[in-house]
Amino acid sequence: MERKKRAHKLLLAFILLTAVLAGNAFAAPPAGYSLVWSDECNGAANTAVDGSKWNRFTHFPGQ
Repeated sequence: MERKKRAHKLLLAFILLTAVLAGNAFAAPPAGYSLVWSDECNGAANTAVDGSKWNRFTHFPGQ
């Protein structure tokens, strides 16, 4: 039983450490860089994306 508790504590520690490290994954860009285009597709749920920015392109090689 003690072994199981220890395993759970280690798993919880691993999950918390992973969450903390993941929070630093999106650091600010280096000096001199700037965002030039963005579209987060953050419209209302179950709505289409902005058709002026996105389209459906299908390509079949050889045709």
